[in-house]
Amino acid sequence: MVALLGNKTNLTPSEAILAGALSGITTRAVISPFDVVKIRLQLHVNKEPRRIKRNLLNVVSTIFKDEGLQAFWKRTHRLTTAISSVWSGTVWRLLQSQCCNLGTLSSSATDRG
Repeated sequence: MVALLGNKTNLTPSEAILAGALSGITTRAVISPFDVVKIRLQLHVNKEPRRIKRNLLNVVSTIFKDEGLQAFWKRTHRLTTAISSVWSGTVWRLLQSQCCNLGTLSSSATDRG
């Protein structure tokens, strides 16, 4: 967003919502592969013999070889991504508005003193 907005410090409400929505989508895209690997490690702890080495690299390479790259995002549904982006946009907007309110309160308090 900084590249899009330049050196602008205060965002408009729509810019804040857009920034939050983009962060929600990005978070889902980045975190999903780690979540898939974590779940696979948890599921296979008791199912396989102890002689088979189950570590992070083994699980990642097995998923990639057996199911392809898209398997890391298989459980990332459009609905949950949409909910995440709306939630992030709303939170980002509320946070920005509260920070602006706190800045106004602190500057008025220093003007009095």
